[in-house]
Amino acid sequence: EPELIRACVAKLPPHYATVITLYCLDELPYEEIVQILRISKGTLKTWMHRARNELRGIVEKELNVRG
Repeated sequence: EPELIRACVAKLPPHYATVITLYCLDELPYEEIVQILRISKGTLKTWMHRARNELRGIVEKELNVRG
């Protein structure tokens, strides 16, 4: 459900929502994302890892609420 995923991404902290959007939805490679955001590749990897973990929890919670 793309709408569900987008709604869940919107609940992430802004910098996590941005990296998830650029990578997963806009399908940009890491090299482009680090240039756009002016962050290191290490920072991007950290943010992606944390964003995925948070997003997983948000999606699971939403799915449980929807029953």
